[in-house]
Amino acid sequence: VKWFSASSATNYPCPGDQLKSNEEVLNYNPDAVFVPGNVVPHFWPGLKVQIFHGLDDEVRGFYNITGFFDLYCTTGPAMTEKFSIIAMQKKHFLVRETGWPKLDPVYKNRWIFGDQKDQLIDQYELNPELPIILYAPTFPRKYTSAQNLLDAIKKLKNGKYNWIIKFHSLMDKSVQERYKQLENENLRVVDELNILPIMAGSDIMITDTSSVAYEFLPFDRPLVTFQAIARKNKGINIQNPTEL
Repeated sequence: VKWFSASSATNYPCPGDQLKSNEEVLNYNPDAVFVPGNVVPHFWPGLKVQIFHGLDDEVRGFYNITGFFDLYCTTGPAMTEKFSIIAMQKKHFLVRETGWPKLDPVYKNRWIFGDQKDQLIDQYELNPELPIILYAPTFPRKYTSAQNLLDAIKKLKNGKYNWIIKFHSLMDKSVQERYKQLENENLRVVDELNILPIMAGSDIMITDTSSVAYEFLPFDRPLVTFQAIARKNKGINIQNPTEL
């Protein structure tokens, strides 16, 4: 297995041997190319497999068929149904429902809530007597709640809750800095790639249009969304910061 990072993915550390140019990819001559996005160089060798990078199929262009892929690995029945209809029309790609492997540890009960909460409290030196609120906003300026909810969260870091703030790595650095200025004994801004262990130990999660909302649902705990654009009943959807 070799890895190739492009666009925003270059912000993440590569988990294995990395190819750094089209020439290197062509020389490697892969049998298959797995892609968590909607475009891939058509001249690369191998079958092209779309594996997606989130569960939020409401985003614009999600069902656009670019013509690059031979196989779409769908996360569940709703997505499978829509892509299967398109596949019958286009007749140049297959659709197979694989689920969302990222959530396998959740369904295999990898984390026990109480134990994981204790671990978060120890790791981030939080108050063991208080509930943990995880705030995980999306990063695009058009959709993020980070600036809108800043003042509300500032008022709520009042000693009644533990706060863990987890930003996407592409979040505006100036916004991240403003939240870091709020840090105290009850509020931590954390830099973690995997959000699931934090979800597993949190009592509540607050987000917006981010696909992490769907990843939190299997934990069956309260979810608050700010100005969600689709499936608004997946949590408590608020429109104004004062509602928080």
